[in-house]
Amino acid sequence: MTLIQAFILGLIQGLTEFLPISSSGHLVIAQHLFGMTEPPVLFDVVVHFGTLAAVIFFFAQDIIHLNISLIKKLVAATIPTGIIGLLLNPYTETLFQSLPITMVGFVLTSILLLYLRNQKASPKKNALSLSTALIIGTTQGIAIMPGLSRSGSTIAVALLRGLKPETAFSFSFLLSVPAITAATLLKFSEISTPPDLSSLGVGFITAAITGFLTLKLLRNILLHHHFYRFGIYTALLTLVLLFGLLL
Repeated sequence: MTLIQAFILGLIQGLTEFLPISSSGHLVIAQHLFGMTEPPVLFDVVVHFGTLAAVIFFFAQDIIHLNISLIKKLVAATIPTGIIGLLLNPYTETLFQSLPITMVGFVLTSILLLYLRNQKASPKKNALSLSTALIIGTTQGIAIMPGLSRSGSTIAVALLRGLKPETAFSFSFLLSVPAITAATLLKFSEISTPPDLSSLGVGFITAAITGFLTLKLLRNILLHHHFYRFGIYTALLTLVLLFGLLL
């Protein structure tokens, strides 16, 4: 892998991991359109750790000041995520090879995000109940489906449950830390190629910096009630894919 390729892949990882447009869905599309293969497992692990580092750095103060109540809710929300992930793990290869399933995921993302357009005037609250945490965690587990955005679906569900945008944003991404960590560590068993330290370094740094900037952008968009606009993009993308299948 060249340094340019490492930079581009790190850039894509940093952008699509956090924007509510489904990075996995775009990977499926790319593989079908261009016959692309996934990057080497070790590189994939490293760029995922890059975006994980972005989340940890971005939410450093929140993590430092975590209270027992929020920790319990994060743990509770992680349980359904883990159970669903383990149940669906044997089928992930099939899921990620199916363009129709990906289209269904994009449709679900669009519905969730566009529905938010009429919700911004509703009264919001900062309090996060245990039941809401469990629902968000379950949503995160289901979002293993390609096309169904993890960040988009968890934030949307949090907002629909009455949470303020800032609370929904922070809980969604704090909840992503154990999920990303566990999923990435599972890939270590698949590593068989010797490391290319220069490419790994470029990929990690690019993914981390891009991920951090993307988080800042996404929070600003969410606080200004423009989050639903990503649903327009995923809806249009679904129509393009449907048109391509019908040709």
